[in-house]
Amino acid sequence: MLKLSPRFSLVFDSFIRPARADLMTIYTEDYFVWDPVIGEQSVEKRTAVLIEERPGFALLIPGLRYHQAEGRAIQFGFSGVLIDGRRFPIPMILWYRSLN
Repeated sequence: MLKLSPRFSLVFDSFIRPARADLMTIYTEDYFVWDPVIGEQSVEKRTAVLIEERPGFALLIPGLRYHQAEGRAIQFGFSGVLIDGRRFPIPMILWYRSLN
């Protein structure tokens, strides 16, 4: 938070989770193949590797906060959600109240 005056502040919140490979699964399956030369079925083993990635995520919340009184404020701003390279702007109005 950066105080601009006794009543106004610039604020910036962020939540970031980077993308990463989470799960690697190795599948081995038996395939039955008909061999016309010998007239029988034979078994072939096939292996596949599956790597699942969790996409990256970021929530960036810049705003202008107006301090009304001790423990009370209103914040205006645009949050930006970044999910797997796609961006979504969300306008926000936040009310802050102290519980004490």
